[in-house]
Amino acid sequence: MPTPPTDSHRVAFAGDTATGRVALVLGREDTQLSATWFTGPAGAAADEMLPATQPRETFPDQPQLLIDVADPVDSRGVLVAVSRPGDEFAHSAGPAVAADGSASTAFTPVEAADGVAVVDVPAPTGWLFGRQVQVVRDGSTAYTLPAELSDRAATAATSPIPVADPRGLRSSANETWLQGLLQQMLGHYGMRPEDVAPTLLAVGSPTGSAAEQIIMVGLRFPSGATTTWAGRSIADTRSSETGTIAGAPAAAGPDLLDGLFALPLPGGHLAVSGPLT
Repeated sequence: MPTPPTDSHRVAFAGDTATGRVALVLGREDTQLSATWFTGPAGAAADEMLPATQPRETFPDQPQLLIDVADPVDSRGVLVAVSRPGDEFAHSAGPAVAADGSASTAFTPVEAADGVAVVDVPAPTGWLFGRQVQVVRDGSTAYTLPAELSDRAATAATSPIPVADPRGLRSSANETWLQGLLQQMLGHYGMRPEDVAPTLLAVGSPTGSAAEQIIMVGLRFPSGATTTWAGRSIADTRSSETGTIAGAPAAAGPDLLDGLFALPLPGGHLAVSGPLT
């Protein structure tokens, strides 16, 4: 949406965090309220702050949430939550997977003062579909929302994700499609790659054409449980499309290379990974 007139701007929050100074500015054009986050060095004056997000339509009651990093290569960042004075927050990085393969999402209360919380969080890897914040108002959960990413955090989220290639398949994989699958996987679980050791398990084309490819990747969670996801991508001269299947987490057991995994894909195809012998 367009930037509202400067004379309508109001600073809803400004403070120093582990990533530098962060500010939330609200503006209004006619009846429409918008929110924009700004970042700058610690202690920065107003003219030293730069927009970290695009103006976004919002409403007077709506909490504002931002994830920021000081540098896109950092492994840690901050979550800044701004809401009504008296509101409380609880945070979840995403589903946690136990050793038996069961997944659960738990929200942990975080310290807040006057409706503001600043929380240390892992830097984003992928688009963090699983990262959620609950806003508790008058003893009840009023909102469960994803956080917006600053420009620096968005760069971190889309940076190439390392993946182990024990079978020597990487050179045959379409890198764009592989990275897209990795970003979906790690974003869903809200995990860093160093915590789940992404492993490339299978690459192939059902037609033999480079314009169609199936890729399977596995993760091993800190609990020892594993999961496999597969994507089937098709490209033509005008566009490309990808269908992704997420396998259910499996209980801790053999190494990913020694397990047998099969995932059905659109078009009647099957992605399979199994032991070499």
